Amino acid sequence: MAHRTTSLQQIFNHIDSNMDTYVARLSEAVAIKSVSSSVEDRDATRSILEDFAAARLEELGATVDLRELGEQPGSDPPVLLPPVILATLGTDPGKKTVLVYGHLDVQPASIDDGWDSDPFVLTQVGDKMFGRGTTDDKGPVLAWFNAIEAYQSVGVPLPVNIKFILEGMEESGFSEPLKELILSEKDGFFANIDYSCISDNYWLGQSTPCITYGLRGIVYIHVNVKCAKQDLHSGVHGGSVYEGMTELFKIFNSMVTPKGDILIPGINDDVLPMTPEEEATYGVLDFDLDVYKGELGVTKLAHSTAANVLQHRWRYPSLSIHGIEGAFSDPGDKTVIPCDITGKFSIRLVPDMNPAKTMAQVRAHIQDVHNSTGSENEVTVTTTVSAASWLGDITDDNFRAGEYATMIVHGEQPNLTREGGSIPIVLTLQEATGTSLMLLPIGASDDAAHSQNEKLNRSNYRNGMKPDRKSG
Repeated sequence: MAHRTTSLQQIFNHIDSNMDTYVARLSEAVAIKSVSSSVEDRDATRSILEDFAAARLEELGATVDLRELGEQPGSDPPVLLPPVILATLGTDPGKKTVLVYGHLDVQPASIDDGWDSDPFVLTQVGDKMFGRGTTDDKGPVLAWFNAIEAYQSVGVPLPVNIKFILEGMEESGFSEPLKELILSEKDGFFANIDYSCISDNYWLGQSTPCITYGLRGIVYIHVNVKCAKQDLHSGVHGGSVYEGMTELFKIFNSMVTPKGDILIPGINDDVLPMTPEEEATYGVLDFDLDVYKGELGVTKLAHSTAANVLQHRWRYPSLSIHGIEGAFSDPGDKTVIPCDITGKFSIRLVPDMNPAKTMAQVRAHIQDVHNSTGSENEVTVTTTVSAASWLGDITDDNFRAGEYATMIVHGEQPNLTREGGSIPIVLTLQEATGTSLMLLPIGASDDAAHSQNEKLNRSNYRNGMKPDRKSG
């Protein structure tokens, strides 16, 4: 134990003294405009995988396999998807093998969107490092690389074998080709993995580290209403037809209250009841309602206690209305009755809700509402995204090691949290490996991923490299 403590201190000291180098590497990564949703930036997205990440892994001694995923679905002219990196560092049969997932693509960003600095130029202000991808997910991926380098630099052998799967389309949702690749390698690259880890989420607050053990699932739904063969003049035809917008609003209004209560019959039947033990965990979390309201820019929340707010973010389903396609939305006035509109909404799922059953309940409810209007409008319901929820076992060795290691680095017990969002790759990786998966966030709650002025604190980046977090 004394030797291990001495070795860890050497590694920690190396990290502390080489922070400028690690920040420079992050700056280099941020400068690569790997916006996966932009075909114009596809060369950059490929480059950060082929020229940046793959090269760095090879320098660290990893065996790197770049796998092509084929053409991007729906692209015209055809555009190739970025490759996926499958890398292996160490094959010692006497060591456990850890799988690490990350992505190196980013959301679009422009200084014209309201950024205080160029989003593709790393800008440091005190402890904060601003730039697109700093926290989502370039910084966390580089933290793994830097931790490995620190071990090697001080001559300490890695305590585990490490495998990496790194992709470049996470922000654009083209997950089916990746899922197919992963499942095809179930008995190949993904065989004999003991634990899996993802660093692609965030602390609950700004000061207490977290380990995440649960995610909500999602069904994303389109409701299309056709009421006429073409748009109609409201002055000529208003009051004489069953208007599609009116019917769509009736459907939306029938599904959810302003406070967020879902009104679809049966939707809550399969939600796991809360046990007293689970309820007690919400009382020890680092979460301040006033800070949360300030981060969101709201004055009132739908629930009055921190515990209730978190429970409705994490362990209860929610329904959100996202938009209407086909309706007039430009500045000014237009007296039109749109003939063909599509309302878009999603339901976040929790254990033990089933996506297929939820969709059946939604379809039945929308049909009942449509029937009640007396209209003969054409109403069509489709699903564009479907993913189940995920819940890890916080008592297994993976989570216990994560807790212990986080305490070594941060000197305090981490919050055990769930997330309201969905990461479909989690379920795919668990299916392929059959092993425990843990979410180990590096960034803080105020990092503004996907938003203007995305940042990662230099201190979070540094502590996220401290290898005991991964190998404890």
